[in-house]
Amino acid sequence: LLAAAAAGGEGEDAMEDGGTSEEIEEKKALMMELALALMPALDDASAEFLFKVTVPFLVDDSGAVQKRAYKTLQALGIEHTSLMQAKLSEVQEHLVTGLPQLSPAAGKWRVRCVAKLVEHLPFDVAYMRLLGAVLGEVMLGTKSAARKTREVSFAVLVCMAQKVDEGSAGQQLGDFFTMLLAGLAGTTPHMVSATVLALSRLVYEYAERVGVLAPALLQSVMLLFDHKSREIVTSALGFAKVAAVALSPELLRAHLAPMVEKLLLWSGDSRNRFRLKVKVILERLVRRISFEEVMEATPEEHKKFIVAIQKRLKRAKELRNRKKKGLAPEEEGEGEIGEDGKYRIKGGYEQALYGEEDEEEEGAEEDDEMEDFPAPAGRGAGKGGAPSGGRRGLEGTP
Repeated sequence: LLAAAAAGGEGEDAMEDGGTSEEIEEKKALMMELALALMPALDDASAEFLFKVTVPFLVDDSGAVQKRAYKTLQALGIEHTSLMQAKLSEVQEHLVTGLPQLSPAAGKWRVRCVAKLVEHLPFDVAYMRLLGAVLGEVMLGTKSAARKTREVSFAVLVCMAQKVDEGSAGQQLGDFFTMLLAGLAGTTPHMVSATVLALSRLVYEYAERVGVLAPALLQSVMLLFDHKSREIVTSALGFAKVAAVALSPELLRAHLAPMVEKLLLWSGDSRNRFRLKVKVILERLVRRISFEEVMEATPEEHKKFIVAIQKRLKRAKELRNRKKKGLAPEEEGEGEIGEDGKYRIKGGYEQALYGEEDEEEEGAEEDDEMEDFPAPAGRGAGKGGAPSGGRRGLEGTP
């Protein structure tokens, strides 16, 4: 069975035996499926031979064959972990060399293969090298158009961080964040945006331990608000939304003034929902810290915006009081204070990133309280920006 699959990878020589190119590809895919079915019964020697047969198929011209090759490596990582650990440097090499020839049909399975390897392989120096080789790809996966690929990519990021944290007894978690920060030096807006999104996910996961890294993270992301790419600014706003509910009030206070200043750069821009995003972030800061402190950090020309936010929060509080008295339908709030006194947002990371963005609510708010609020110079819904509209995916871009 495996010999026939290996023969199928020899290209023209195999085709001389008969059959069209499509038939050869179908045969290879079928052989890989049969090999997968036999995986649990393979001994170590057979598993090693299957590994040798599989890796050339990672660069096969057929997307169907590539997909099954990644599925096979994924299964080997689960069923024969010791073999994959011994072959880790070779696996890393093949993953890197196979990326330029990756078929779109195999993209999801490549990410899943990486996910299983990250989850099942033990933590050591070779493991850190593997993370370095695939981290950029995983971060870009968080902005994939395919929902499942995005979900798996976010899960892989968290799994990587947990594995590094547990394997190093907490000593190398900071190093992992530093590896992520390197992505901010990316040459494309897409890579920088993906890096910010990945950082926001891990800040949400490790908010209580981000500690000394918080200033560097916040300062780096705040600089991105001046970027001309709206894709990058969208991700920076998403990071600020998560930080406003995940980081401690003490950390937020320490960086409140520069954070508010950068947010207000986009408070008059309604394209890509920027004004709504800024309003939601400032509402969260008012809740987490105080109205007075946010007002103090706000330039005079923008104080009317903060006053409007405070009025809305007061109305929302009055409505909650009416609901408690049974005068209005009961409705859950965005967050709550736990028994340990810590603020937690309901709905997890996605609620932190996308919660409270209601277009109708924004329109009503702007009509009665922000009608004459001026758009900051250079940040209006004028010329030169990205077109408005479009579907909002998990990556936070239209």
